[in-house]
Amino acid sequence: MYRKEGGGQVSLIEMLPFLEGFEYLYFSKEETVEKGKHTTIFSRDVKGWIYSLDFASDDAYASFVPTYMGKTDVRTPNYFFVAGATLPPPSGSYVLNYLRPSTLSTAGIYAVSLITSAYPIPIKGLVRLEVGLESESTQTTATVSCHFFAFEITDEKAFIRSYRRFKYGWLGWAFEVLSRIPGLKYIGIPEEIKEVVE
Repeated sequence: MYRKEGGGQVSLIEMLPFLEGFEYLYFSKEETVEKGKHTTIFSRDVKGWIYSLDFASDDAYASFVPTYMGKTDVRTPNYFFVAGATLPPPSGSYVLNYLRPSTLSTAGIYAVSLITSAYPIPIKGLVRLEVGLESESTQTTATVSCHFFAFEITDEKAFIRSYRRFKYGWLGWAFEVLSRIPGLKYIGIPEEIKEVVE
């Protein structure tokens, strides 16, 4: 981390306006899903960091199935509600809204923040987002919406070069030269960037 005036640290997100070789990635999709089926709404290789991931539905058992960093999970608003995740944590998931008017029906208004963090979460490789409606639902269809915000490295060399220039000033060129020596490719680059670009 780079030091701010006054002794604080500059986070990667605070550096972004000064860096090159990345783009903001925003995705938003609304879909009608059928019980027992999962539909892919986003799927491609991404290298970067996800900053927020939100999911909303009109059914407590509408499911969101994210795959990233080689892991896949199935989550529903009911899962987070039963787990007691109803208050915003410093990092993690929580229920924003859980309105289930009748215990005889799973219909209602539900919103979950699946990723909320003061620090972006690394993503690398295949990122796939699927939505569905689990068998516990009392409805045959549901409406779901998914929104996420990330920043994606589009030019690794430009990103690393601009990071070194930002952090080390005119000495950044020395790290650029040294990085051509085998084994020193990521010299001067912090772990939070290495884990995504390696």
